[in-house]
Amino acid sequence: MFRWFSSIVILLFIAWSALMLSAAPGYMAITYGQWSIEMPLWFGITATIFTFIVLYVLLRLLNGPGILLRLFKKWRHAHRYESSHRQTLQGLLALAEGDWTKAENLLIKSVRFNEIPLVNYLAAAKAAQALKAYDRRDQYLHYALESTSGAKIAVELTQAELQYHDEQWEHCLATLRHIQQEEPHHKYMLKLLKEVYCHLADWSHLLELLPLLKKQKMIDAFQLQQLSEKAYLGWLLQCLKQGDPEQAELFWQKLPKALQRRKEWVLPYAHFLLDSHKTDLAEELVRDALKAQFEPELIELYGQIHSARLNKQMDFALSLLKQQGQEPHILLCLGQLAIADGALSQAHTYLTHSLRIRPYPKTYAVLGTLSLQLGDKEEALRCFQQAVVK
Repeated sequence: MFRWFSSIVILLFIAWSALMLSAAPGYMAITYGQWSIEMPLWFGITATIFTFIVLYVLLRLLNGPGILLRLFKKWRHAHRYESSHRQTLQGLLALAEGDWTKAENLLIKSVRFNEIPLVNYLAAAKAAQALKAYDRRDQYLHYALESTSGAKIAVELTQAELQYHDEQWEHCLATLRHIQQEEPHHKYMLKLLKEVYCHLADWSHLLELLPLLKKQKMIDAFQLQQLSEKAYLGWLLQCLKQGDPEQAELFWQKLPKALQRRKEWVLPYAHFLLDSHKTDLAEELVRDALKAQFEPELIELYGQIHSARLNKQMDFALSLLKQQGQEPHILLCLGQLAIADGALSQAHTYLTHSLRIRPYPKTYAVLGTLSLQLGDKEEALRCFQQAVVK
């Protein structure tokens, strides 16, 4: 309000002065020594006001050099920001085009005057990763962490992702577990962790992770079942590879009952039991699996198991034959069991019957061995030839 009032007063004064001067123009004389200058009064007043304004501006500039400095700094900052923005954009384009060296150079060159240095450092880390410059990659990630507060999780996830894509599984796992301590339910972290456990065949930790993945709705029931079965099978094979029967048996007892009847689990464990001279346990294992579901591979293995209950094995195989009909694998099994029991003639009948239904190389090989025992070398030779041809 005061400014408006002052402006009106000044305008009125100027208008009044102009009227007075037009009514009585007058003269102004300036004398200095022998010099004398005369001019109209209105020109003198105007020149005085203009001189005052010029002197005021000059005095402000001379007494306040910080203004010029600030103006210069402001211009330089805007110029650097524009240049940094342009170079960052060029670096990101080079990164997208696969020109890793150019991308890294531009991104690091422009990072100093970028308002968001985090973007430059993360992108430069990806370029260094592509160049296999892991030391520079880790250095850029460290700079990114220091450049922006609150970006720890984002930087560590980027680091884990780069390590994952370069198959640095152990390093990636260490990074992910560090993130897990602070953000145990981060979905992308959990996804990477699941993949790393699979690559490292860390089945026990994968099984511990699966309930959390289901709770976070990252896998459905079908995927959960698939991953569980894969983890259990991998874990079982690891236990069997270690060759410790007690540890393997303890793990077997932990398996879900449904898996203890599946051939994918029964076959390797049964072979392990046979190698460990636990024939009776192997026979019981395969027999229970066959009761649950008939599988040709299981019945073929069952014929190779010669337990102390050989007669009961024969009876069980005959019961399967009644259920499944003239199934060639069961007849092969009966032939093998009959050989183990010393009933060679009966074994010959089972094997030849099996071959008439379907000529398997395995059956020819068993019959060839039996023919040698019976002294029929010609039949033995014919069977071995068929076993090789088939």
